[in-house]
Amino acid sequence: MANIIRTGGNSASVNVFCQPEEPHVKDGIWLQMPERPASFKCNMRKHFSFLGQFLGPTGYKSCLMGSETYGDTYLHYPTFLWRPFVGDNSIFFVTNEQEFDDVSQDSQRYYHIVYLYKFNMQTKKFEKQTLFNEHYSASSNYIWHCYAGANAFEYNDSFYIFAHFEYYKKKDGEIKDSDTICLAKKLDKSGNELDSSTSTTTKIPKDKFIIGCVKNTLYALEAVTWTSSSYVVSATELYKVSLDGFKTTFTKVATLPSVYASQNFISIVDDNIYFASNKTLIKYNTLTNTSTSITAPASFSVICNVEDNIFMTDISNQTKSTFLFNVNTEIFTPVVHEDSHSYFRYSMACIDKEQLLIFPPLYNRKNTSIAADENDLNVTAFELKNSPLPENTVAIEDKINYDAILYSSLDKSLNLRSWFDHVWFYKDGKYQTYPTYIGDGTQWVKIRN
Repeated sequence: MANIIRTGGNSASVNVFCQPEEPHVKDGIWLQMPERPASFKCNMRKHFSFLGQFLGPTGYKSCLMGSETYGDTYLHYPTFLWRPFVGDNSIFFVTNEQEFDDVSQDSQRYYHIVYLYKFNMQTKKFEKQTLFNEHYSASSNYIWHCYAGANAFEYNDSFYIFAHFEYYKKKDGEIKDSDTICLAKKLDKSGNELDSSTSTTTKIPKDKFIIGCVKNTLYALEAVTWTSSSYVVSATELYKVSLDGFKTTFTKVATLPSVYASQNFISIVDDNIYFASNKTLIKYNTLTNTSTSITAPASFSVICNVEDNIFMTDISNQTKSTFLFNVNTEIFTPVVHEDSHSYFRYSMACIDKEQLLIFPPLYNRKNTSIAADENDLNVTAFELKNSPLPENTVAIEDKINYDAILYSSLDKSLNLRSWFDHVWFYKDGKYQTYPTYIGDGTQWVKIRN
């Protein structure tokens, strides 16, 4: 049943349905609950939780991202880093590694490997899957070059992963051998493959780094230079990305101050993209195509959205510098917490239901001085506290992801569309989830299991 609301003496309906059977009306939101509640209220707001106390180590360890073989066999160059994908029951990590045999130039081999790590939120264990593994062997009789690239991002409630490897060799100024190998995959939020392609038309240029969505528009950076001694790529050019199947088209929209092309330095809130760069937070407004530099109290290596705030920390420091940046007031508030771990700088943070989790990855390198100790692989967490609501309340998260007709006049002459993301039913003091559908006027489309 849908609630009825009164506005200005006229009756209107809110198109939110909580029932087991499919509603006759095909507009709005449908929570497929096993029983129809006698009545319920709707509460739509941006946030239903806030950052709580630091919980410390969770008791389980992060994964070992990279080769399991220690020593001087390979040099590892992990290019772009991607924010974890939070799925239905797992958190997914994608890593991109380019490796060289540490042997003589005459027989050197070049590898490009893309891994998918799946962290099961019930078992608290990782599963590792090799998505892409290509290599090329050098020869002293030829001049040879290899190029590789990868991208991973979330779009329209699916996960996309791209990888490519290309090489050529020349002798006497002529190309004697060349090849381009590509892979593109589309996964659902359980990690199941929905579609894939090996066509060379799916190749994304190796210097393009897709950073995420503002509303329903993808954005990318063009990487230009490597920062000294850190393997982090800097960029200044920002692009819009159109996606047709697996084919991408890039259109330049802005030139930014130098920023890091790594998603653990990037946060997207409403219409703005925030880049952490040294002791500066660069805010790019996608509506006005303007950027603003905000002085930050520290240099941050991990940032993550927490409601109206951006959680920012230099997690690699022994004495942690952690702040919440309020996007409305643009004020930094320190978050004091005790944590003795010294994490590797490429740590990743994400929101998992009732916690903010920090995953410290460990890359094995020939230069072990920049690798974390395996004892510091403990996943740590901050508590997320939920705001209490009246019993039998449908909580609708006001964020830019999906849109639906939420309100209609009784004669259907007036419809009001609204953006939203997650939807819960608050009962017995808990936010409960159910299969969720959007009505587009003709059918119900499932968006949450």
